[in-house]
Amino acid sequence: MLAHGCLCAMLVSCLFAVALAAELPVEGGSLGALRLPAPAIPAESAYLGVPSGESFAFSDLKADLVVIEVIGVYCPICHEQAPALRSLFRSLQRDGALNGRVCFLALASGATELEVAAVRKEHRAEYPILRDEDYSVHKNLGEPKTPFLILADASGKVLHTHLGRLESPEAFLKILHERLP
Repeated sequence: MLAHGCLCAMLVSCLFAVALAAELPVEGGSLGALRLPAPAIPAESAYLGVPSGESFAFSDLKADLVVIEVIGVYCPICHEQAPALRSLFRSLQRDGALNGRVCFLALASGATELEVAAVRKEHRAEYPILRDEDYSVHKNLGEPKTPFLILADASGKVLHTHLGRLESPEAFLKILHERLP
């Protein structure tokens, strides 16, 4: 009887944990009150328009659209697509309709400061790469596999998601133009 009671208690606690787990962001859903880690570099803080050295709310970002690319520092696909992300970011900077209206950042799930610095250098990343060493943001996003791209508007409404390699930065730029308010 005691074993049966213990088994039931374990089952209930597992079901409760699953019920509390965050769902992956989906189109039409919301990022909620998402908090992001502090940028490591002052230039990244300046680009994002947030104070240096402090975590910040998604709602603090001053852009019409926000692109978050969730990466893993040991994810081979993330490394393979680095040139495409760099190209996408440069295109955002050159495009008069998107520059200043679209914010782009990467979130390095589980990465240490040294790992992010190495990825930033290896990828020649010109965009912010935020360190999520304790996986807290990753968990709030439903623990997506990497790479996982999220496009959201300023209110946090999810407009588009993509799991896997971004094959065509040009096609994604078209999506950005279509989704601008």
